[in-house]
Amino acid sequence: MIIIFYRTIALSTINGWWTFGGALSYTVGGLITTQSNQTTLVYLVASAMLTLSCIYVVLVLPESFPEEKREELRRKRLARAEAELALGSSQRSSVLWYALTVLTLLFEPLKQLAPKRKWNGKYNWRLLYCAAHVLVAQIGSCYAPMVIIVYYTTKYSYNPAQVRGNRL
Repeated sequence: MIIIFYRTIALSTINGWWTFGGALSYTVGGLITTQSNQTTLVYLVASAMLTLSCIYVVLVLPESFPEEKREELRRKRLARAEAELALGSSQRSSVLWYALTVLTLLFEPLKQLAPKRKWNGKYNWRLLYCAAHVLVAQIGSCYAPMVIIVYYTTKYSYNPAQVRGNRL
């Protein structure tokens, strides 16, 4: 069991580093664009960093899903597939059935957001509200800087390679 105090500290630390990294990325991206006068170089550097991050996750980070849980999940899915096999081969071979199976597997983690009943019989909607808020806030925080750049570009003829003497 994680103590709420430590969880809050950990989440705040993660959020702080996330924000710091976002600010640093715009600074380094602007510096690369200004020094090289090429916007494609920023995308190449970002792609290289993303590739290195993926390699790190695949090769260095340990597996967090225990072997027992994986085996249990595999048995459940096998039992479900055998039960569906009993329904008939015509339904199993359809493209729609396959698409629904894939979508079900993709959205299976979202079951955790389903409201649960409290001790008084009412549903607890707080986790779902929190998830909706995080979704809207993240979309807004990722979208707002791009909108500002488009606004500056169209309104003030801003370009990323401006030098110090020509600032807005």
